[in-house]
Amino acid sequence: MDIYNSEHYPDLTAAIAIERVMRPPASGREADENGLRRLAAAMVTRAVYDYADLVRCPYRCKELLQEKRELEAFFLSDWFRLASGRNGADVLQELRREVLRRDRA
Repeated sequence: MDIYNSEHYPDLTAAIAIERVMRPPASGREADENGLRRLAAAMVTRAVYDYADLVRCPYRCKELLQEKRELEAFFLSDWFRLASGRNGADVLQELRREVLRRDRA
């Protein structure tokens, strides 16, 4: 599966880095799958927290809007689906709903 998807995840550098991490070592040793799973879980968790903070943020400066677009692209990428096993569009919708629900409470 090609992780780089210009439509959903425009940062080629990050995509290359992700592919290098996910590719088995050239020496033939088995990749530490537990470590890769922890890395993927940490990346997804951090993206969820960052996106929730941006949804709550009342400021709409250019930098924050760009960061929000990049996170949305990550959630819609093949890499996100591979790392989490979930549909990113559904996750984004759930996140927005949950953040708004908590802010009203």
